[in-house]
Amino acid sequence: MKEKILLVGNGMAGIRFLESFLKIEPERYEITVIGKERYPAYNRIMLSSILQGDTTLEDVVIYDMDWYTTNGIRFLSNETVLSIHPGLNQVETDKGRKLSYDHLVIASGSSPYILPVKGADKDGVMTFRTLQDYEELLSRSGRYKKATVIGAGLLGLEAAMGLVHHGFETTVVHHQPNVMNRQLDTYAAGLLQEQLEAKGVRFALNKRTKELIGNRRVESIRFADGHTLETDLVLMSVGIRPNIEFAKRSGLEIRKGIVVNDYMRTNIPNVYAIGECAEHRGVTYGLVGPIYEQASQLARTLSGLRGERYKGSTVSTFLKIRDIEAFSAGQVLETEETRTFKWVDPVRNIYKKIVTMHGSVVGAILYGDTTDAKQISQMVIEQAPVTKIPEYHVLSSDSTTDSGFLEVPDSTTICQCNGVTKGAITTAVYRDGLTSVEEVKDQTKASSSCGGCRGVVCDLLEYCLNSDAQAAPEPMCTCTTYSEQEIVEAIRVEQIQTLEEVHRLFEWENTEGCHTCTPALTYYLSGSPGENQQVSFSLLDDGTYALIPKTSGGFATSKELNRITSVIERFNIPIVRFTEDHRIKLMGVQEEVLPFVLECLQAVWSHRSLSIKIDEGNQTGYQKIMRFIRLGEMLEQKLERLELPEKVEITLSASFLSNVETDLMIVQEGERFEGHLLIEGESLLLFSVEEEKEILGLIGAFLQLYKLDAFYRERVENWVNRVGVIQIREAIFDEVTFEGLHEFLSESLPDQFENDRIAVRSVER
Repeated sequence: MKEKILLVGNGMAGIRFLESFLKIEPERYEITVIGKERYPAYNRIMLSSILQGDTTLEDVVIYDMDWYTTNGIRFLSNETVLSIHPGLNQVETDKGRKLSYDHLVIASGSSPYILPVKGADKDGVMTFRTLQDYEELLSRSGRYKKATVIGAGLLGLEAAMGLVHHGFETTVVHHQPNVMNRQLDTYAAGLLQEQLEAKGVRFALNKRTKELIGNRRVESIRFADGHTLETDLVLMSVGIRPNIEFAKRSGLEIRKGIVVNDYMRTNIPNVYAIGECAEHRGVTYGLVGPIYEQASQLARTLSGLRGERYKGSTVSTFLKIRDIEAFSAGQVLETEETRTFKWVDPVRNIYKKIVTMHGSVVGAILYGDTTDAKQISQMVIEQAPVTKIPEYHVLSSDSTTDSGFLEVPDSTTICQCNGVTKGAITTAVYRDGLTSVEEVKDQTKASSSCGGCRGVVCDLLEYCLNSDAQAAPEPMCTCTTYSEQEIVEAIRVEQIQTLEEVHRLFEWENTEGCHTCTPALTYYLSGSPGENQQVSFSLLDDGTYALIPKTSGGFATSKELNRITSVIERFNIPIVRFTEDHRIKLMGVQEEVLPFVLECLQAVWSHRSLSIKIDEGNQTGYQKIMRFIRLGEMLEQKLERLELPEKVEITLSASFLSNVETDLMIVQEGERFEGHLLIEGESLLLFSVEEEKEILGLIGAFLQLYKLDAFYRERVENWVNRVGVIQIREAIFDEVTFEGLHEFLSESLPDQFENDRIAVRSVER
């Protein structure tokens, strides 16, 4: 018998949870959904776009009733939960139902806040939160002339433009001197107010509502300063309150919302909360991006999948008003600790501001030109270093031209709400022959939530259709039609853990995989291409084995040579040869004696994705050779077990060697050590340092960056050509990025790095 999931709430948080969960566990649970409204799932944040006439009611519907039936979901619409009984694993509804559960998911959302002023209960006082509110506003548009919106936040301004569109004389009342005071600074707010006034919106700022006057229906507003404003309709948009009344008597921990941990669990077993009703680390969220992140986390939690836990969100907002572009992310107001970068074009009303703190990007405002919003938003989320601020690109109003899109990496997130990247969109366009934004939305979900990225998606689609610069990406292998880029992004964004999940999500034709995809997917999922490659012995054609004992940098002491010689003689190993990287290779080892040979050698074995070579160079003395041997030993000791996409060869030399085939050469020039990438016969300087210990930190950061960014079996040379040596150097030179790379390195190699304090000093670019 299947376990039962009971979902309280049919809004955007609950639906996103179901979408994510059904991808992972489509048949594991019996699912029941309780929805307070009579409608099936719809996109609440697009209501203002409908009111403004920019989209249709059909576009707002996410899933119709058939979707629930098709997925085996029991949907109870127009029903409200009154109480929870955790001891009985039951909830009780307003229709007298008592529904049992094994897992209870609370996604009850929030309700609009109503100002506690006299007259707030009069006819004509409304909120704008649901489809029913939209329908009621439409019914009043022909009967009344004057409307007032209380609240100049994001939703208030969007609703005001919708009222203007339907013929209302509309005034926005706000208790602050600036509109959108939480998302915009004074300058951007002033630009926005001017544009809205030009479109017919009036403003009454610095006004606090004291009373709503009228007999049965509202007729005017009295402010705290004694002034009044005539109106036929009042729409309150002054904030939201979590819908948690039914949960307060259940024993759940409640503060501002239902308190949850990083896995969206409450203090009661098998009860979870997500969305606007949840409080995570003291914060409640009312924006779609964080809500979707919580929903995805809960889907992983209930599926038992491992992965990074939810740690909170950096919020960003788009204003959805025709011909007005405004974007805000992170911390936008200045303090004593912040430093700001500003660009102003007063002729075209373009204003761009990036806020930094301690060398990292913490917030941004884009007004009049938001084409860089996705790139900037990602920088805010990642707390990117100031060196990454796109000074030239951000000033250009033509960033959506062909050359602009060519500069944007495929990994750039275009739709922040749904985590859709540029690469995912272009791949879908080329592979499936998409020709409209609606087709892109249906296929990838880009622009299907807040709609703020719709313009960028449209421009990107136009670029794909009109450009011959790119061809349809090749599928990863014959088992699937999806590209390696798409699959890698999904593994990282969705935190996929198993081969079976990849096969299911990407509709693998051969569920067993093939010799191309299986090792690559295993590497992406676990960091290594398979357990059988954790030891460096290989099976030869005749059924015997070849082994390579560990020697540092290709050099061996007399004691090490004696140990190897004794093993050769004892087990009668027939062939001894030297490899290209100066290692001793023992060939012809019989299977029955293999364990004893390994034990006798008493060496550390690995699949050796990292190779360290030492070349004496010309006229090198004993002291220099020993110095490089010690350096090679240190590099191997710390880094040899790091799993890499492809084998990397590092050569240590006392002098520069132009005819050596290697990926990275470390050479001593005077009193400094230089790192050179050898790409297509050309030497590219990566770093120059004074002390040997600094080499380890830089090489470690370089290899970790290669591990994170390169495709499986992509050689260093190809990766550098694809990414660019400048970007690589900037990454390992930046203090924040450097520390982040070494945090990953410490997780991969805890025994080697957990007690080390690696710092970069005296680095020259």
